[in-house]
Amino acid sequence: MNKMPAWFLIANVLSFQAIWFIAVLAGNGSALALCVPIIFLHFLLMDRALKKRFNWKNEALLIVACLGIGVAVESLKLVLPIWDTTLVGHLPPLWLLVIWAGFAISLHGSFAFLHNRFALASLLGAVFAPLSYVAGARLSDSYTLLDPSFGVVLIGMVWVVVMPLLVWVAGVLPAKKPQCPELLTDCTAVANAT
Repeated sequence: MNKMPAWFLIANVLSFQAIWFIAVLAGNGSALALCVPIIFLHFLLMDRALKKRFNWKNEALLIVACLGIGVAVESLKLVLPIWDTTLVGHLPPLWLLVIWAGFAISLHGSFAFLHNRFALASLLGAVFAPLSYVAGARLSDSYTLLDPSFGVVLIGMVWVVVMPLLVWVAGVLPAKKPQCPELLTDCTAVANAT
């Protein structure tokens, strides 16, 4: 992916952090709806950053793919001895899936530097994902880690695989439409082929 402007990367980091805090603090409350305009704003900013060559369809598919992976990962973590499932239930809560959607918008933004760097993605996933879950558990009364030290290790092991998978999916669904050759008069045929 081409280098993104600094203003976009800053906005992208702030957008994901806003979604994370809103979701963790609101739980399944009505404030969760504030995350929708933040995600929409990401699309508008990405379109501007990529000078109207933004592939909206791929970005939407990336969010859907991340939500699917998120459901699988969070369902797995509900089976593992990590969470107090009396608070969480047997399916991932909506607010947690909103965080996955928020994370998806960072894959072509602030995490774009991980493109084709799967070992680094694995390392970052192993270190930072557990920290995010622990911070969320401390800020929220929506979920509790059964054994924080054991939970951190299990979450890290899961994200050793999940983070490179997400980076790979983001690479398969590029955010930028291909450059149209000057000889073609209909560039939509080239864009739709990707």
